[in-house]
Amino acid sequence: MTTLADELELLKQQQEELEKRIQDEKEQKRLEQIGQLSNLKKLLDDSNKYIKTSGHRTQQIDVRNRRMIIFSTKQQFETFYEILKKQDERIKELEKKLG
Repeated sequence: MTTLADELELLKQQQEELEKRIQDEKEQKRLEQIGQLSNLKKLLDDSNKYIKTSGHRTQQIDVRNRRMIIFSTKQQFETFYEILKKQDERIKELEKKLG
């Protein structure tokens, strides 16, 4: 027969496990809300499209500034995208092996 102290300890452990699961689910939802790789790829494609279609308006200061920003960050974001894409593929492979 278990004592009240043992039951209380068991309940505390169950509560900690549930809180951890809740935190994990919240983190997973947050990551899903932030976006997926497809969103980053879409932003990169939109930037490339903007560069291609805005060349005739480079006399305007805001267009020129935006083009300079895109040109200066394009390579970093494409590299970042490729790294994330490879990591995502590795994670999926590991999940298949574990699951």
